[in-house]
Amino acid sequence: MDYEQIIYDVADGVATVTVNPPDRMKAMTLQKGGEVRNGPH
Repeated sequence: MDYEQIIYDVADGVATVTVNPPDRMKAMTLQKGGEVRNGPH
């Protein structure tokens, strides 16, 4: 899945999710919520 508003990375068994874009002060949007909720399976 390609993300547009979150950055998802896994390293050494630890997942890191970064909310993007920084110019929006990390505000949650419907798109971000969908991307987090429907993340990798």
